[in-house]
Amino acid sequence: MDEFEKKLSDALRSEAHYDGATGKEMSSMAGGFFDRNVATAKAWTWGILAFDTLCMIILAWALVFVHDVRYVVIIAMLFIVSYATTILMKLWFWIVHTRIKLQEDMRALQLQIAELSEKLERKDQ
Repeated sequence: MDEFEKKLSDALRSEAHYDGATGKEMSSMAGGFFDRNVATAKAWTWGILAFDTLCMIILAWALVFVHDVRYVVIIAMLFIVSYATTILMKLWFWIVHTRIKLQEDMRALQLQIAELSEKLERKDQ
């Protein structure tokens, strides 16, 4: 254990209470930005998924009434593209959501580090 770790553990032991209200307030202020980003990504995802679902319904309906082979192939290809788009949108949202939540956790960790370093500075003085 190096000197910094010793100072950190001493500061944590010496301060019996943790001011959770300040930490929660700062975390909620920082979390609002990330919540808006998640809501925006969710809105885009649901909008595109709804559009793709509507396209697939229309294409499936058209597939029933078309008898020309060329049009059947074109409609089937468009249906497959629309279906693949729904899969890609789900993957995109998963990646964006994970990235935003990771950034939110990193920001919370930065706030905790800043609070602990402030406690260490107060203890040294």
